[in-house]
Amino acid sequence: MSRTTVSKKAAATPSESQTTPFKCMQCIKTFRKKADLIKHIRVHTGEKPHKCTICGKSFSQGSYLKIHCECHTSENLHQCPHCDKSFPTAFKLSIHVRYHSMERSYQCNQCGKSFIYASLLRRHKGYHAGERQYLCSICGKSFVYMFDLKKHQRNHERPRLKIPCTLCNKTFAGPEMLRCHLRIHTGERPFRCKICGKAFSQIGNMKRHERVHTGERPFTCERCGKTYKHSSHLKNHMLSHTGERPWQCSHCGRSFKFAGPLKKHERTHLVSYKHTHFCFTRH
Repeated sequence: MSRTTVSKKAAATPSESQTTPFKCMQCIKTFRKKADLIKHIRVHTGEKPHKCTICGKSFSQGSYLKIHCECHTSENLHQCPHCDKSFPTAFKLSIHVRYHSMERSYQCNQCGKSFIYASLLRRHKGYHAGERQYLCSICGKSFVYMFDLKKHQRNHERPRLKIPCTLCNKTFAGPEMLRCHLRIHTGERPFRCKICGKAFSQIGNMKRHERVHTGERPFTCERCGKTYKHSSHLKNHMLSHTGERPWQCSHCGRSFKFAGPLKKHERTHLVSYKHTHFCFTRH
């Protein structure tokens, strides 16, 4: 009788161990397998033992590393049919495509850009009005939000990718950038203006071109109200308010608001140098 009881208990032990959950001591989550619990604990500890041998980025799970490694190859990229972005897997592409189908009902009243969520619009408005108080200690670049600073600093932590173009000597930080560059060599222009039919190699160039037809000037100066078709034009205009002269001559230290006048000025040094050198050789 006792043997039967013991054998029943012994038989019950494995099934009980299979149903007994493994509980995380730091949160309320439970897991059926010990291996799953170990993986989960890395969320709390921040441990990332799986490291990419190409760029040095680390991951908590091997499956995440496997997906990431696909980003380092320029082959089999899944391109979005609506824009210029491409993705290493069909799954990531499917997530991205959803954003095109969703209504962008939250519009910025300063530049006209639209967003799916109100939270994204609020964050975007910070770039118009917010002070860039978060400074990168490595390169000095400043940001409106701490989130953007941390994202930027990760670029300093890992070595930059250098994917070479097989047709010229240029290198690129990612396969998507290489893919866009290759259109220069192939002459491919997949993005066409709906109004006049003009074709472009990059979707950004097409959107800028369309403003010629629509007359849209989405970039507004907060100080004087002037509007511009391109963000670069607004950026140049803002220098008239701030007085900033970011372009400096390497020969004499004189500074300029724009690159064009600087180049013209530097030619005077070149002419002066040639004249001095010529006079010196004559003697």
